[in-house]
Amino acid sequence: MTQYLATVQGMPKEVEDILSAKSCKFVWDNEGKNTVSMEMLCAPIVKGGKNVLHLKSHNKAIELKWLKGLLAPIETRPQWAFFMNAILAKAALNSPIVKHSAKINPFLQTWSPFQRRLPSHLHRIIQTAKKYGTHWETITINPSIARELPVWFHIGASADLNKLNNHLYAACLRDNHLATSVGHIEAIANRN
Repeated sequence: MTQYLATVQGMPKEVEDILSAKSCKFVWDNEGKNTVSMEMLCAPIVKGGKNVLHLKSHNKAIELKWLKGLLAPIETRPQWAFFMNAILAKAALNSPIVKHSAKINPFLQTWSPFQRRLPSHLHRIIQTAKKYGTHWETITINPSIARELPVWFHIGASADLNKLNNHLYAACLRDNHLATSVGHIEAIANRN
């Protein structure tokens, strides 16, 4: 049950530290004398270990799993990820100025969230992404995937092109035509 709750709700760093300390004290007979390293205790039994759960690694794996869900393509993205993107958008930094309707995903756009405004579990996901250098990178891109990318504050756009994101015409495309992706703009351009 505890592992399920940790997966669903996350585990605060303070709780993780307390539980790790208690498990070490228990394993090392309350004296704190570590005659066997924690790595050895966490190793599988077939390798001479005791198969003790390494809580910090387990929680980091959960955060990576959350990050995977947050970065999943729209058709496979879990429902909670859409809410997390809305929270990230609400916590966006003041610069660059990004209209609310243009904030889709900070991993696919050039804006980023102010991390102190984020809930702790979402803050940890963003920290995990930074720790492992998570970013969009491709040598070639399938045209259908390229069409799904956000058009506003596009990660591949030059600084000069990104200046047009708050132009009068951009606002019309966003607000009146509900254009959010490269594919939407392409369809609007091909209508005429």
